[in-house]
Amino acid sequence: MVVTPGPTRRVAARSPSGAGRASTGAGRSSSASDAPPAAHRSKGSTSAAADKPAVTRAAKAAKLAAGLAQVAAGALGSGASAAAAKSTKPPSTRPQGGPNSRWAQRRAQGVVRPPPVGGPRLMAFNKPMGVICQFSASEGHRTLQDFIKVKEVYPAGRLDTDSEGLLLLTNDGGLQHRISDPAHKLSKVYWVQVEGIPDEAALAALRAGVLLPDGLTLPADARLMQPPADLWERQPPIRARKEIPTCWIELTLKEGRNRQVRRMTAAIGFPTLRLIRWSVGPYTLEGIAPGQWANCEIFP
Repeated sequence: MVVTPGPTRRVAARSPSGAGRASTGAGRSSSASDAPPAAHRSKGSTSAAADKPAVTRAAKAAKLAAGLAQVAAGALGSGASAAAAKSTKPPSTRPQGGPNSRWAQRRAQGVVRPPPVGGPRLMAFNKPMGVICQFSASEGHRTLQDFIKVKEVYPAGRLDTDSEGLLLLTNDGGLQHRISDPAHKLSKVYWVQVEGIPDEAALAALRAGVLLPDGLTLPADARLMQPPADLWERQPPIRARKEIPTCWIELTLKEGRNRQVRRMTAAIGFPTLRLIRWSVGPYTLEGIAPGQWANCEIFP
């Protein structure tokens, strides 16, 4: 069997830089000897290959920097838009708190709270013992929501959980501030049942001011009083010792530190057994049973 060889194909040599095949007029039949010397072919190609990665890295870095600048500009723009939207948002009708509250700070900046819908309202509540001065639920304690179903009213000041008596509530921020802020110095009258019978020296100490860990209290009015007439029973009752007598003091303060009355009577040697707030400024508990509330006329 005779095999006839086919036509022989010649392939041009490739340059190291992959610049393509060396070609003749036909483009396919050039011999390897026709290709330029390797030294001449690699010189220019190597230089271009070395420069190309550097140029590419610089372009990528510039593109990345431009992208980051756009992102930063977009974030600043969205922040400014959010701030502008927030500044145009109508203020809440919830009353502000004390002098360091958010609304007190905004008021100092000239932000004025709109008046409540339907006009300002003031309520007097006779808080029983064990009730927390808040509307949100609290495990193990009754709260204001168990007694008051009126919406958009908030306490003007505070009264300890184990104290009884007058708590004012309002829907007006300015009125709340005027009642609760010590700067307005509304007098608060407390009926205090203490263990023992204070003498005149002890009462004089209350009047002059008592030195507490947080400083000297302001001068106060203090006098012995008869047990309040028709006073309701406390639940649970006080824990009085039979061998030690008790008495009642009427104490008038113009400040409102935390548990101030109890700390003042303890400092002069007569612990508080029962504490009832009878009045705040011109507002009193007159005619209001424990757990009940009544609307009040708003005095200027």
